[in-house]
Amino acid sequence: MAEFGSDVSAPWHMWALGGLLLLWNGLATVDYVMTVIRYEPYLASYPDEVLAYFFEAPLWMYVMWGVSMIGGFISTVLLLLRRRIAVLTFAIAWVCSVVAVIYSAVNPVPEGGSILLAVSVIIITFLLLIYVYWLQRRGVLR
Repeated sequence: MAEFGSDVSAPWHMWALGGLLLLWNGLATVDYVMTVIRYEPYLASYPDEVLAYFFEAPLWMYVMWGVSMIGGFISTVLLLLRRRIAVLTFAIAWVCSVVAVIYSAVNPVPEGGSILLAVSVIIITFLLLIYVYWLQRRGVLR
């Protein structure tokens, strides 16, 4: 393992994946913010039942969802800045995502939210967490 402050170069795939994650997590963050502030033009395409589902969700669910979405974005920025704390922030965001998916499985979204898609995202983000941890162990993150 490399010492702190060493010149271990970041692999090309970290930059490529980081760019994709920045876009993905950026869109997820915008979705969360637009829903929380109830921005009508953004929410106009959603059926009333779905909007009621989100607006009546408990506060703790909004916290989990927010930490998951915004935390994923912040984690990606930290990854691209090559900061070790990215591992911790990815882990926290992942745990919050799991809680949100469990809530959605127990209280399904009206008019279909795909639990298969949600579980797939949980699995993929867990693999990303392992990847970021691997980068830390290699000394890529400082």
